Amino acid sequence: MTEESVSAVQQTARTFVGVDVASRKLDVVYVDATGSPVRPRQTLANDPQGFAELLRSIEPLEGPVLLGCESTAAYHRPLLVALEGSGVAVVELNP
Repeated sequence: MTEESVSAVQQTARTFVGVDVASRKLDVVYVDATGSPVRPRQTLANDPQGFAELLRSIEPLEGPVLLGCESTAAYHRPLLVALEGSGVAVVELNP
């Protein structure tokens, strides 16, 4: 997504996905605009199978969806690459 597209989603997002990135795992939380959970937290593998599971878990969420991904050394980069072209608006966050 372009920066303009992400900016538009930031203004209208109904669901937010937060991803805490570690070398081997992704801790994921799903909340609505009020901060209330919309599904249980998940721990996924930080690998292609985990990325695919994350995308599957986002599909049924009420949109638009904004995903915030923690920038952790280089551990977040494969996730960002996997999300590229998925249509999910992603914001890289510095801890």
